[in-house]
Amino acid sequence: MKKPLLNVFPSVPAHILVVGCGTGRTVFPFGELGYTVSACDISPEMIRAAESQKALLKSSVNFYTLDAAFLDQTYLPDTFDVIWFPFHRINFIFPIQHRILYIKACQKIEKSTGTVIYNMHNFLFPRVLKQWLIQKNPHYTCIHSTEKSLWTYTRVPFLEKLFAQKYYQSVLMFTRYSLIPININMKWKERFARITAVIFDKSFYYILRKPKNSPPSQICFKNCFICRSGF
Repeated sequence: MKKPLLNVFPSVPAHILVVGCGTGRTVFPFGELGYTVSACDISPEMIRAAESQKALLKSSVNFYTLDAAFLDQTYLPDTFDVIWFPFHRINFIFPIQHRILYIKACQKIEKSTGTVIYNMHNFLFPRVLKQWLIQKNPHYTCIHSTEKSLWTYTRVPFLEKLFAQKYYQSVLMFTRYSLIPININMKWKERFARITAVIFDKSFYYILRKPKNSPPSQICFKNCFICRSGF
């Protein structure tokens, strides 16, 4: 968790759900700050590792093995102040229709004043764009081509914002480097990436607030140009 990002989180004691929590790296610090924390991951192995850490740290975090697309089948409506999906893990939701189900599930389980936060790989980032041009998969790109192991959903950042605006009234988008305060000791790569963020920053953050009362009822990847375009 980058400290400047904490500014968008409500004050303690708020209830935070960390989706795709892995072994708990982004989970336990919230508990230490005084938040009420729940967490889930689709991988049973990751949850077992997180539970082991929980015992060592004597944490009160509740962990569940869950598919992000079906959060509303476990969590009650109007429960969370923040739903946080870190480390670009929303990119790994498969199939793509489940991304819509995830957004709809968030709308059900977040409070009316709640916030949904996630970050995604930048489709225009040279490494991602290069692999997309080679593989020409309309939705997913392997960004570690030598290992053939890490496939990520790809979409142009501004089109992702338009997608989110179909479901939320307020959508804020910013780059990872914009979280780094400008100072005299900033590395030249960081300065350059900050200026040319749309291309050279591999990570974009999205903050969604105020769910729309009547989100699209159909899977819009089949009906909407923005989604049908594959970006």
